[in-house]
Amino acid sequence: MKTRIPQLPRVQTLKFSIPLESLELIDLEYAADAFHSPRRQAAELRKGGLLYLLPDMDFGRDQTVFVPFYGVPAATVPSLSRFARLGRAKVVPIVSKLTPTGYEIEVLPAWRDFPTEDVVADTALMNRRLQGYIDTMPSQYYWVHRRFKTRPEGAAPVY
Repeated sequence: MKTRIPQLPRVQTLKFSIPLESLELIDLEYAADAFHSPRRQAAELRKGGLLYLLPDMDFGRDQTVFVPFYGVPAATVPSLSRFARLGRAKVVPIVSKLTPTGYEIEVLPAWRDFPTEDVVADTALMNRRLQGYIDTMPSQYYWVHRRFKTRPEGAAPVY
């Protein structure tokens, strides 16, 4: 299933609401296949496809870089920079807020000058921008996940 972004009027941000009863479950088999096939995903991006990425996860030391997240070195996958470069794609932030009746979704303007040739700098920038989004509504962030479980060599555990 391909989803295309409709042509939108030139606006700074776009906000809309999605009632909880209208949400559908995603096809987990399709999502897992796309997740495990970065080449396929990059090819889809080059054709105008979409990728919804939650890049602030700690998947351990393999293929991560340590960049600050709220001033603490955090193992962070540099996938946003890599997918944007390989897929020749724009990064368009989407911020969601859970409300009593559903979700409010805000589509922000595409990031300019991203990605660069420096994956680590891109990943640090991504974390700084994510912090900015979180700071506007900190109660909406999923603080219980162990974001700092993987530590730099020799660093004391956080948990």
